[in-house]
Amino acid sequence: MLPNKSKSKSNSSDKSLRTGTLILFDHEDSVKLGVIQGFLSLKARILAETGNTHELTFSRLTVLPESLPADLHTNDEIVSYLLELRNKHEEAAKELDLKELWEKCDKDTVYNLSELTLLFFDKESLENNLSLRYRLQSYPLYFKRRRSDFVARSQSEIEDYRSKLEVKQKKEKLLHEAFESINKTLKDPNLPLTREARKLITSVFYVAAGTPNMSAEEKKEVRKTLDLVSEQNNFSLGGSREERAVKLLQKLNLIQKNTNLLIYKHRVPVEFSDELIEEADKLSPEALSPKEALDLTHLPAITIDDASTSDMDDAFTLEHKSGGYTLGVHISDVASAIGIGSALDLEAKARATSIYSTDVISNMLPEALSEDKLSLIQGEVRYTLSCIFDVRSDFTIESCTVTPAKIKVSERLSYDDVDEALNSGTGDLAMLFNIAMNSEAERLAEGGVKIPKREKEVVLTDPDNPLTSDFELVELDEAGPARSLVGEMMILSNFELAKYASKNNVPYIYRSQEPSESKNEKQLAALGGGPAYDYALRSGLKRSIASTKPGSHATLGLSVYAQATSPIRRYLDLCNQRQLLAHVTGQELPYTAEELEKQILDTQQPLATARLYTRDIKRCWLLRYLHRKYKKSEIKATVLRDDMKNYLIELEEVYLPVLLKSERKLKAGNVILVSFKEIDPRHDILKLSLSKILE
Repeated sequence: MLPNKSKSKSNSSDKSLRTGTLILFDHEDSVKLGVIQGFLSLKARILAETGNTHELTFSRLTVLPESLPADLHTNDEIVSYLLELRNKHEEAAKELDLKELWEKCDKDTVYNLSELTLLFFDKESLENNLSLRYRLQSYPLYFKRRRSDFVARSQSEIEDYRSKLEVKQKKEKLLHEAFESINKTLKDPNLPLTREARKLITSVFYVAAGTPNMSAEEKKEVRKTLDLVSEQNNFSLGGSREERAVKLLQKLNLIQKNTNLLIYKHRVPVEFSDELIEEADKLSPEALSPKEALDLTHLPAITIDDASTSDMDDAFTLEHKSGGYTLGVHISDVASAIGIGSALDLEAKARATSIYSTDVISNMLPEALSEDKLSLIQGEVRYTLSCIFDVRSDFTIESCTVTPAKIKVSERLSYDDVDEALNSGTGDLAMLFNIAMNSEAERLAEGGVKIPKREKEVVLTDPDNPLTSDFELVELDEAGPARSLVGEMMILSNFELAKYASKNNVPYIYRSQEPSESKNEKQLAALGGGPAYDYALRSGLKRSIASTKPGSHATLGLSVYAQATSPIRRYLDLCNQRQLLAHVTGQELPYTAEELEKQILDTQQPLATARLYTRDIKRCWLLRYLHRKYKKSEIKATVLRDDMKNYLIELEEVYLPVLLKSERKLKAGNVILVSFKEIDPRHDILKLSLSKILE
């Protein structure tokens, strides 16, 4: 054995270097073969096998035991010779068994290439040195690099490296398959991309969307993808990185008329991993139910939602009794299905909420749960956490019991169905509506505020083909009878559940809101009715606060409030449901107050992202509508604010608040006519000019 050496040493020295010496050097994560052509101060000028010239310090060079043949004169001849050497000895290197060499070496000893060559072959030669060096480069399982030298790994280091190598090789295989899929789709756009290819293309979408705060590694990966795909398919992707990304996506037919780039800009998660989908699929009915539940399956239960809704998490029952009614508000039992700390729970927490937009839905839980096993589907028995209200004949609430239950939905109704039925003013739906409106009246009498808000919903005319579908605007009447009924029932249930938690000292996530700042009645009156007046009222509202301390909610007119009625869609609702379900069944509470505060903190960022994305994607669709209909005409608007650098106005028909720069003096409440100077939905550009003051 060679003696132990504590320090790395160079495999070259000034004296052994001369013009014509063959050397090896590291460049861009690979070993290159070259020849010394001259010297400059403390550096050697190297002609590499690539044909490039490098100026390298002596310490970076590994000297080989032979020199360049004397009959080679031109650089082209030399490069051809170097490449021939590489090809020949790289092939020979594949036959070398480094385990044999590793067994001869002292561990933690530093060896240079010459020493290892002598150990392995008993003699140095150009062939031996090159073959061994190429093998050490291509198969680093037994030896690790230390600059130009090598150190034999320990047995534990080998096992660790082998595990990492297997992961790397698997990743490289998947990457190769992904590129194959991309190349096939480029040739035939009808061929779908594989899952791995979609993952790779997602990063390209991030660049195309102008996603902020991309890591250097992500940018490098996208650059590599763009370069490799264009090289393999023999086409050019010119322009900026964003423009190159867009061009590739267009070639793959992935950017079309309605492509949603904002979902990538905000990194909104849409798909679930195979592991999470498998875990959701495996959940059995037994895992989705509490040990004991009040059997209410004999009662006809109804759900009321949008016709397109798939994740139904609330239902209603109504029994007539002497002197009044028994009202049941039933919330899907998600707590019994999703264990704290499970993979599904951690993913739900990371998402924090489901996000609904015109063309894309990002569920908090996989579809197998949110739209099937946990959804209150017509004809299926489902477990719930229920509020059972005793209601007097005058529709006032006498008491409420919180209990686990099981129900069977007998009828699924849309908001339009309910609005139509309520026109008759009779039947159980009318009774539900009367209970809801009585509850609302009581809240308003306690100081609650109801501020109308005009809103339009963008609806695809061909939802099965969202990328190419046309769309239309539909008036969303939140104050309509059906939506008012459902909304008030949720407020009522959330109020009762919050009272239950507060009365029983159950740690809980409450939502409180301080009273609004007082408004100048004279100024409000000057605005008249309409958008400016409603905006002035809304702008005075304080933000609601989530905390574990119960407090009043001024806008709702309630002494205490929380949210627990959407555990399929909101993670903090799920946390509250866990607390309530545990308490009513006599089990240990899942969370302390401090742990709930952490849940609030941990979900702040994803909730903020969801709010921002929801705002931006709605604005994008409304800009598309304006671009299509009004780009060469004018539209009415109302001035909402006149106390900023630019005026805040609300455009008629789309109810979209935007900024207007104008030299003319305007006042809040003015109705004006504006024209469009520029509309670019993709880049969120809207420039307007004032045409006329109407009133």
